[in-house]
Amino acid sequence: MPKFIVTYVKVVDYLSTKFGRMAMYLIFVMIATLLLDAITRNVINIPLSWCIEMAQFTLAAYYILGGPYSMQLDSHVRMDLLYSRFSPRNQARLDCCTAVFLVFYLVCLLVGAISSTMYAIEYDQRKFSMWNPSMIPIKLIMVFGITLMLLQAVSTFFKDLAKARGREMSQRARNVMSYELIAIFMFMSMMLMMLTGQRVFAAIGVVAAVASLLLWGDGAIEMPFNAAFKLFNWYPLLTLPLFVYMGYILSESGIADDLYAMFHVWFGGLKGGLAVGTILLMVVISAMNGLSVAGMAIGATIALPEMLKRGYDKIMITGVVQAGSSLGILVPPSVVLVLYGMIARQPVSQLWLAGALPGLMMASMFIIYIVVRCHFQPHLGPTVAKEERDIPLKAKLKLLQAGITPFLIFFFMTGLFIMGKTSLVESSAVGATLATLAALFRKRLNRKVMEETIRKTLGISCMFLWLILAALAFGAVFDGIGAARAIESLFITNWDLTPWEVLIMMQLSYLVMGMFLDDTAMLVIVAPLYVPLVKILGFDPIWYGVLYTITCQIAYMTPPFGYNLFLMRAMAPPEISLMDIYRSIIPFVMVMTLALVLVMVFPQIALWLPHYVYGK
Repeated sequence: MPKFIVTYVKVVDYLSTKFGRMAMYLIFVMIATLLLDAITRNVINIPLSWCIEMAQFTLAAYYILGGPYSMQLDSHVRMDLLYSRFSPRNQARLDCCTAVFLVFYLVCLLVGAISSTMYAIEYDQRKFSMWNPSMIPIKLIMVFGITLMLLQAVSTFFKDLAKARGREMSQRARNVMSYELIAIFMFMSMMLMMLTGQRVFAAIGVVAAVASLLLWGDGAIEMPFNAAFKLFNWYPLLTLPLFVYMGYILSESGIADDLYAMFHVWFGGLKGGLAVGTILLMVVISAMNGLSVAGMAIGATIALPEMLKRGYDKIMITGVVQAGSSLGILVPPSVVLVLYGMIARQPVSQLWLAGALPGLMMASMFIIYIVVRCHFQPHLGPTVAKEERDIPLKAKLKLLQAGITPFLIFFFMTGLFIMGKTSLVESSAVGATLATLAALFRKRLNRKVMEETIRKTLGISCMFLWLILAALAFGAVFDGIGAARAIESLFITNWDLTPWEVLIMMQLSYLVMGMFLDDTAMLVIVAPLYVPLVKILGFDPIWYGVLYTITCQIAYMTPPFGYNLFLMRAMAPPEISLMDIYRSIIPFVMVMTLALVLVMVFPQIALWLPHYVYGK
């Protein structure tokens, strides 16, 4: 590799790391700003309008400046069904071939950002609000961040080229066709791109950018950036990094370990008690983090070894961990429902409330299944030895005090929101602050824990954000060509299907895709198509968001390629085989399917709470 390229890679990596690490600490600026607004409004009755906009501007800088660093860390999700089967060298070759699509998408974003910034400078553009801030600084930051992202993409290409030790070319095809065929071609092109192992946001974004240019000419080059900039005006987006941060600080500081220790002592005397405690642990972790991966990691590393050590059936408890961790995308504050709300333009607060009762219902169904099965087959979940449970009451209360901290954080956070004292976003800042203080008071907060927490938060948050940016651009093209109406005509007019039959077909398609994709990829692929169709068919989009999430949970655990199955295989002890994992999920998938049917037949299970809180 020529010396100037090596120098280029080092300089770009250095800049990405420096600005990325600066961006990591912006989460504390967001938390402080939102807390200041909540305190001044509730304590001294002086609302500070600038706080909200300051937090939104900070969020934009957080995501845009953190994007290059998250790419350097390879935090962006890939569809690796085929990609993972290649050798590292062949993976690098494939990345070199598909890098042109990533660069093209980022160039489109950059052109749109420069054009928008020039407009802001020329006309002194300001945001129409009481604060009336200038838009020039944030747009300049976005130009800089996207430029750095583009430079990092080129740097990554050179690294892959060094690994591959070769050069490849890519081709493009052009066609003239009806809008219906264009929609199908866009969808198939996107799927093909993702099968190459390219980052999902790049695969979606480049298809959207190319389609807009081919359909509407040079003027459409700004479409990807315009979709991105609209997103930063969406206030609930601020909740995403704050809830992710809250979950990671609890996990990294060991508070989740204390919670499981509490369940171990208090439920150990019940047949299957540790499995019941694991489900409850998953519910709490879900309420802190909103991601299934976090629950899976904690369950596999903390709960699974303890249950194996005490003679629990390995097949049953493997299913327990997988089923319990899947609750993370349904129980509020579900990150998946936040993303659904962004794409479907539905209020996140109502989506979270809609997911609460179905999530608790499903957790209760898991617990009932475990208790009943262990009652009739006690050898599957023996009680913990009496000497382990017979500890002084003072020690039990100390364990209870340690384990109850996450519950207190959750109820304090949601209580303020339900009472109307804080907004949804302010509640997320309250939760993040309380989680940090809990780690501090427990003397678990140190530099290593904080660095690891904010680094993981930045990686996960940026991955989600860049996916949504691409999905919004893709959805804008789909709306422009009338894809939803075309699909409605196909299903209702040509195939003569009823709305319920169409809905069932949509759910079945999620089950198939869930064998290959994670929930985020599925959502950004089909939501631009399905959500408008749901509204056309007359269904409630809030209710449908819950159906989608439950179906994702089932798809995650469906052989042969369910996402959670291989995640569990990577984390499980060696004595648990892939066939054990396959067998473990059968009863839990049946329970989840029953829960899905109940929510479909009785929509009020999902809709009662949001209607009650918002007075509908």
